[in-house]
Amino acid sequence: IYLYDSLYYYEDTDNDTVFVIGKDYRCSPAYIRDLPNRITLKDRLDVAALLKDPADFSDKNSYSGIREDDKYVYAHHYHGVFSQEYISFISLYDKQTRSLIENINDKIENNWDGGMDIRLYPSCQDGSLFALLLQPYDMKETLTPEHFASRNIAHPEKAEALKKLVSTLKDEDNPVLMLITTK
Repeated sequence: IYLYDSLYYYEDTDNDTVFVIGKDYRCSPAYIRDLPNRITLKDRLDVAALLKDPADFSDKNSYSGIREDDKYVYAHHYHGVFSQEYISFISLYDKQTRSLIENINDKIENNWDGGMDIRLYPSCQDGSLFALLLQPYDMKETLTPEHFASRNIAHPEKAEALKKLVSTLKDEDNPVLMLITTK
């Protein structure tokens, strides 16, 4: 979000449009960006149609957003939010091969250091870098010795550093910033 000529502008990260918030506090499109190597809003809608799996979900299937980095488009699906049939998952679309890779749970297992699973929503994104805030209480509840024992950890030394961090956290501490890059 930025201020220019007494108006506030912001970029919606889920499409290619920059919006302006007018003096009457109404939001309207200001201009459409044309960024190299980025899919357009029309492409995003085409991808969303591809990612929807009609065999598993009814027309009540919804999306909380579509994001992309240099290699992939991430579509977060959810269904039945206020029911016992709630389902949430992520689809990955490979932009180079133009193919759907897989449907995975609403989180990606963190096998780097065995830490918190990665949820792309909500998060902030810049290119292939995602930032996610983790609450100390959640980290202490999740990152137990049993949790680490159940994981296939690629970098045990990173897991030890994470365990040390978790042991120092207090519930009232500020959130921990987790930075994620895609492979």
